[in-house]
Amino acid sequence: MLVHFLKLLIYRLSGCKPWSRGYVASRTHLIKKELALNSFNLQQLPNHYGHGFDERVIEYPWVFSRLSKQKAQLLDAGSVLNFDYILDQSNLKEKKITISTLAPERNCYWFKNISYVFEDFRQSCFKENHFDEIICLSTLEHVGLDNDVYTAGAESGIRGEALGESLTQKSGSFLQAISELKRILKPGGKIYLSMPYGRHVNHGWLQVFDSKMVDEIYSQFSSSSILEWIFIYTPKGWKISNRDEAKNALYFDKHKPISETNESLAAAEAVICIELTKT
Repeated sequence: MLVHFLKLLIYRLSGCKPWSRGYVASRTHLIKKELALNSFNLQQLPNHYGHGFDERVIEYPWVFSRLSKQKAQLLDAGSVLNFDYILDQSNLKEKKITISTLAPERNCYWFKNISYVFEDFRQSCFKENHFDEIICLSTLEHVGLDNDVYTAGAESGIRGEALGESLTQKSGSFLQAISELKRILKPGGKIYLSMPYGRHVNHGWLQVFDSKMVDEIYSQFSSSSILEWIFIYTPKGWKISNRDEAKNALYFDKHKPISETNESLAAAEAVICIELTKT
């Protein structure tokens, strides 16, 4: 506990600069607080909400504000739930959770009855109509691209280059993933997606989705219900936005020493959150 508060203090004393010492602990503290309050308002966010933090402070509260508490087979496509404070959320207590990711991670919660599958979910091992719900947060933007930043080459054949794909094919292979996620989702089931939104740029390990790409997802999925939210980062923190206002939003690439974007950003300048229901 003392170490945790020291990290929060160091982050504040260092000027709350994104990705500086104490950043992740401070972001986690905010997410925990917001999830405990269970009051995420999809109509209007508090002034200065999430100031200085990346889109995770939007994605987690958003998905838990939408996710049912009913018994369900739940797939986490991308391993964003693989943290103890996330898995302990009340929405997940009645769910049988499977985490699909490219390679083993440091956190492993088999003792919480969490199942793990290591795969490229463009070619999922699951049968048709298996899951009631699928969560895929900040994952589609990496599909087909260079994932060494996450896997450190732990598994051969997981990079877009290794699949013999051109840059265009790699950029568009997220539609393969959408097709597979739809295949393994039960009729009437829901999928919760989020991606960085704005001006399309391929950073090699990640791409920003524009309006055309979002519409391609909708066309591929053929949902009976489409619900869409866009959030944009401003000098006063995160706020509710729309496609037009966020169409030129950028992305701060922390893996590059020099970025063309505003370094006050932690990552995405805008994020789109989508709930789709399978027909």
